[in-house]
Amino acid sequence: MIYSKTLNTDDYADLQKESKKLAAVEQILKESGTEYFNQHHHRYWEYGMVMSAIKNKFKNRKKLNILDIGGAGSLLGATLAKEGYAITQVDPHSSIHSVNRQNPVLGTTMTAIQSNVFNFNTEEKYNVVMAISVMEHVPNDMEFIHRAAGYVANKGLLIITTDFHKTGKARLPWHMRTYNEEMLMNIASSMKDFSVYKTKSDYSYYEENVNNYTFASLILEKSK
Repeated sequence: MIYSKTLNTDDYADLQKESKKLAAVEQILKESGTEYFNQHHHRYWEYGMVMSAIKNKFKNRKKLNILDIGGAGSLLGATLAKEGYAITQVDPHSSIHSVNRQNPVLGTTMTAIQSNVFNFNTEEKYNVVMAISVMEHVPNDMEFIHRAAGYVANKGLLIITTDFHKTGKARLPWHMRTYNEEMLMNIASSMKDFSVYKTKSDYSYYEENVNNYTFASLILEKSK
């Protein structure tokens, strides 16, 4: 389900539990001087939404494998790994090396692979494939999303978050595009064997100091 609400932090009460876990991991990394990626303060709500969706769908985290595309070094991957999920991070940027520095500090075993999604080849299927604030950066978003979908296991989730604007035309110089609801629904309808997954709590967050955009999520479940 797509949400593009304009909310204050008080409206995220049901995500506070997840936010506290993110904050605890951030504190560990800060105190140890270990680098991590957390560009905007809205990430707490964006990441919290993803964590909530995963836990709403799957009950046994110890048998869950997650592919994180383009999120190397983020608090989200680190926190999910700390929670006991098996995390593989694929990212073409140098931030991939921060994953190997986070592992001994957090006691995690995240796998880091420096590659873009088009050059990443594996026979493994993942319970969750997520691309958090990535799709707006890639030249061919439809090719990207279909490639990512190919890694999703049966009954698994594909979780996308992206920049959202009601016109779908606003953008930053270093972003390719923003999306509106029609654009995201067109993507969803093009996904064979996927349907929109309705989560218990799924929010986007907006403030003037976050690029004058809001943020939306698209969560799809593979039906077979």
